[in-house]
Amino acid sequence: MYIDSPLAKHDMVSLNAVVNPLDPSHPLGHLVGSLLFLQLSSHLDISFKFAVLILSHFCSAPLPRHYTVAHRVLRNLKGTGSFRLHYGERKSELLKGLPDADWGGG
Repeated sequence: MYIDSPLAKHDMVSLNAVVNPLDPSHPLGHLVGSLLFLQLSSHLDISFKFAVLILSHFCSAPLPRHYTVAHRVLRNLKGTGSFRLHYGERKSELLKGLPDADWGGG
């Protein structure tokens, strides 16, 4: 299995397994887990997703500044929670958009 390769490479084959990679009993781990779920279940902006990604790297050994960043992310959510995309009443307007992926591979 591919999973065994990095474990063997870092001499960690004999480690005890854990059910959850984030420690839910740790306050930052619990918060980051909630933010990760939120980013997967909603269409928040890229800066939020980047902040959560960076925070997730420090769950095992957080410092006070990581809690400061986490609180800033929560404050950002509070300030942008009411943002919505509104469409006009006119039926004649067309919604135009550009895709951000090349699904055809060409």
